[in-house]
Amino acid sequence: MPAIDLMGTMNRYRSSASVFLGLALLVSTACQTSAPPPATTSGTRLTIDVPFPLSGPGRQPIDSTERKAVGEAWGELLTGRVTDARTTVARFGSPQTELLRLQVTLVEGPSADIQKRLQDFVDEYPQYAAGWVTLSMAAELQGNETVALSSAHRSSQLWPSGPYARRSKNLQQRWVDDRIERGRETLTAGQPMEALSTIEQALALDPDNQAALLTRAESLLQLQQGPEAEAALSRLGSLPEALVLRADMASAQGRWQHAMDLLGALPADHPAKDRALRRAQLMWRISILPPYVHEAVYSKAVTREQLAVILVAMVPSLEVQAGGATPLLTDVIDLPSQRAILTATRLHIMSVDKVAMLFHGQRAVTRGESKSAIEATCHISGFSAPLWCEPGLSRNDGCSVIEEPVQGMDLVEVLLSVNARSDT
Repeated sequence: MPAIDLMGTMNRYRSSASVFLGLALLVSTACQTSAPPPATTSGTRLTIDVPFPLSGPGRQPIDSTERKAVGEAWGELLTGRVTDARTTVARFGSPQTELLRLQVTLVEGPSADIQKRLQDFVDEYPQYAAGWVTLSMAAELQGNETVALSSAHRSSQLWPSGPYARRSKNLQQRWVDDRIERGRETLTAGQPMEALSTIEQALALDPDNQAALLTRAESLLQLQQGPEAEAALSRLGSLPEALVLRADMASAQGRWQHAMDLLGALPADHPAKDRALRRAQLMWRISILPPYVHEAVYSKAVTREQLAVILVAMVPSLEVQAGGATPLLTDVIDLPSQRAILTATRLHIMSVDKVAMLFHGQRAVTRGESKSAIEATCHISGFSAPLWCEPGLSRNDGCSVIEEPVQGMDLVEVLLSVNARSDT
């Protein structure tokens, strides 16, 4: 509804007191659905969208004389005559006139104690919606977002269909939702400290906001503040995104059983569940295998012996695959890795020195040898072959890279990726 032209109306009816009472009643009704125009005082133009004291729920009954005075004072307030407005209602003592006096003080220029006076006012009249709206506006002007937002929430509960019903949602959007979005954008841009600062502002107003807590935890992880990130995530309970992130943290710490427990709690149809759980299970299996397996997995320069160990550890089904005759290799006798080596050679995944009947297990494995062995493993096991990072492709395209010297974890990552692709 358009704003009422109060000045024009008052000029037309100034000579008639009885008609002015009708104007006051008109203002009382009209201002329930329209906001006042900017008030001007001391040469300064202010835009304070305070509600008309005779609008909204929670008002106390007042007689026609006081109602007329409130309407007249409201017109004076709207036209910048704040001293006249205060004088007009000075002799009345209803909540409506008290609120109008507080609004006059707010329009004059928020004093240091106006927020406290309004807080005392709504404490005394907790059902008076216009009081809560005015308190929210005063708190916003003074930069107190917590009080501004909580007061707006309260006013929207009391006055759900009034002209200020959306104030709560608008403040929530500006101070919480928009900050979370900016925080995520900043985090994606690689600025976790700035993201954390923005998210903390949102959490100060909405401490249990799941999106904010999740972004806070991700920021803390990038800042290598694991315990603080874990504390933030634990507040999110069974939220799938939190479970995945906690499982990633547990995996990075080598707590594979804990990672499996967290991933197992994901909904059955969660897209990350099967692959992540398969990875955790494989890594857990490696963690309980003998020390020579650990040494192979974490080796910075993998030997042929260690390559065979990694292949069989990551793809245990190789041991039961049918293949050729087991070769008699004199340099693998009594090695703890003998079984893995014989499996890899029996299946022709890895070559042997057929003249000397030696495996040469301590020789450093080459990049080409590693790729060939992995591709043979995939063929035998029914896995999709790896997508290697050839010219024009990068890791962002989902391809795999093996550099020299060949590292154990690089081989593990490739084998994990082909295990994952076999499920799709």
